[in-house]
Amino acid sequence: MDPQPRNTFNVAVIGAGLSGLCLAQSLKKSGIDVHVYERDDSAETRGQGYRITLDERGIRALEVCLPDSLFALFEATSGAPGGFFRFTRRDLREIFRLTFTASRAQSRYLPRQADRSTLRQILLCGLEDQVSFGKQCTRVEATALGATAHFADGTSAAATVLVGADGAGSQVRPSLLPNAQPVSLGYSAIYGRTNLNTTDHPLVPGRLETSGVLAIGSPGKTFFFTTMAFRERPRDAFRRFMCKPPGRDQGDYVMWAISFPDASLPAATARGDPTRCCNLRRNRRANSTWLCGRWSTPLNRAKPFWYRYA
Repeated sequence: MDPQPRNTFNVAVIGAGLSGLCLAQSLKKSGIDVHVYERDDSAETRGQGYRITLDERGIRALEVCLPDSLFALFEATSGAPGGFFRFTRRDLREIFRLTFTASRAQSRYLPRQADRSTLRQILLCGLEDQVSFGKQCTRVEATALGATAHFADGTSAAATVLVGADGAGSQVRPSLLPNAQPVSLGYSAIYGRTNLNTTDHPLVPGRLETSGVLAIGSPGKTFFFTTMAFRERPRDAFRRFMCKPPGRDQGDYVMWAISFPDASLPAATARGDPTRCCNLRRNRRANSTWLCGRWSTPLNRAKPFWYRYA
């Protein structure tokens, strides 16, 4: 790559996550020269998390940033608009709820669920020539004409404006703001997904299928779950809109998460240790009580899936 800035105004985005790709779509739509650099070798290198909730501002932002066809694809593959978010005790007795409503004219902007991998694939559509994979940024230096990103493979890229969109482990941030480091809150979480229709028995009660739930257990421990039900199966919708479909065929699922204080982890388990989940899974009988406590039957029913996916 040429380390010298181009003659025209251009933007380099480090990180091909949701925010970086959404920015790139908006810049391309506005006729601005933009290129995205992603450390992963491909879009399918690793999981992208599970579902994400978009509120009115997020949906309107997508509408502005995306071409009409891609916004229509987002609407087709997102969950049904509206619903509830419930805060409950661990036996699922409700404490209070948030209800998402809007006038009929504004119904398309009601908060809804979207699958992260599916949304990322939508944001990648049309950017095939603007995204370079296998580009791990190691440092950034400011120049008289903008900034230059240096990559682990020995190449570099210059731009008039450089945007860091590479997450909590950003390599852009320490180059520009060395004293702005992430601060631990002292909590960890294990999260995953379980297919919604895996047995003859429903995984969650019917009244909760359109609702997010945060069940509050013993001090500092919570269990969160919500349903991701696609209005149209992503693979079918992508084909209908003539876009490359996600690598994995997605079906409806329950996304869940268990959060707990770091202090409640076994003493030999270090924060961020990649073997942590494996150790907890191997010792699931000993660890289930300290981690989960005594939850209601629907939550207990999901525990084996946590051990499977953790």
